[in-house]
Amino acid sequence: MDKINTDQITSLLILLVFPLAYLVEVQVLTDLLLNNTWIIILASIIPGYFLYYMYGQIIIKNSNPFPELLNDNFGMIIGKAIALLYSFFFFLTCGYTVRVFVEFTKSNLLIHTPISVMILVFMFLGYVGNKNSITNLARLCHIVIAIVVPFFIIITLISLIQSFRLDNLQPFLYDLNWSDILVAFFCICGILGKGMVVFIFVNFIDFPVKLKIRSSLYKLLIIFILTQSIHVFTITSSIGVPLLNILSSPTLSLIRYTHIGDFVQNIEIFFVAFWIIGVFYSLSIFWFAGNFSLKLTFKLSDYRILSATTALLIALISILISPNNLGIYIWSSKIMPVLNGLFFIIIPLVLFVFSWFKPNPIQSYNSIHKSSNN
Repeated sequence: MDKINTDQITSLLILLVFPLAYLVEVQVLTDLLLNNTWIIILASIIPGYFLYYMYGQIIIKNSNPFPELLNDNFGMIIGKAIALLYSFFFFLTCGYTVRVFVEFTKSNLLIHTPISVMILVFMFLGYVGNKNSITNLARLCHIVIAIVVPFFIIITLISLIQSFRLDNLQPFLYDLNWSDILVAFFCICGILGKGMVVFIFVNFIDFPVKLKIRSSLYKLLIIFILTQSIHVFTITSSIGVPLLNILSSPTLSLIRYTHIGDFVQNIEIFFVAFWIIGVFYSLSIFWFAGNFSLKLTFKLSDYRILSATTALLIALISILISPNNLGIYIWSSKIMPVLNGLFFIIIPLVLFVFSWFKPNPIQSYNSIHKSSNN
């Protein structure tokens, strides 16, 4: 089996977490926190750190990777049932990802294109990605990250310089209460919780790399917090909260009015192109996670044989999720945060408690390594 390293894992996690966070979560959090959103995102580095520490502890303390570790901690019957729920949740997330981007494309770009046609296009892209090995996607994502991340940082800074208005950020820390802050932390940790897919990546790494897995998660945390807080700060200061809450895509609206000098304009085409790449990776990784979990749960020979069947399931989910943009917003603000909290925070918290009482395999590994050297 081909292996992947920590840098490749970091790149995969960035492409997994970022697309929907930039496209949807800005409005969801701004509705809750108004112009204080960027401050709370910065502060969320603290719960995010504990979340990823918990993930690292689960990975290190359990000898078997996901989903076998569910059987080790919950028993065979309950463990397999939870593994099946995780697989369906991964497919649900795939359908939701496709539906969000299809709605974004239909509302802002291809207004008269039927939804079914766009869903078929994205399903074909995801199917091709899923039929390839995750190691092939990991090798390619280095190039994608090297292009996409600097582009968005540069465009964000240019937008901030051209459109900054201090009055849109004032008053600072106005009308904040602890309940809203806790809900916001829960939502942000749910977004960061997509990094739990690293549990499945453990199947493709060696034990020494497994001991360093937290470094990939912490890199993701720092990059996400910094870029997302700057992104939200730029949008809030440039557009303002009242207008931000009624736009279908504040990020796209900001980029449309951004120009470089007096000759480079209409750069939103690059934004959409890069976003398609991000959605392709996000869809492919969750699709792979669902199929690979089913493969290990039912002891199948290859997860790729499930691609065609699960493609129909994902397409059906994406169609049934919602008939319009309002339904997508309800899913984004009400349903998905709860599901993310259940599968990415609560169940891993239970695993963390169980893992806390297990022996540390690092000591036995070091002793074996020393004896072999001697």
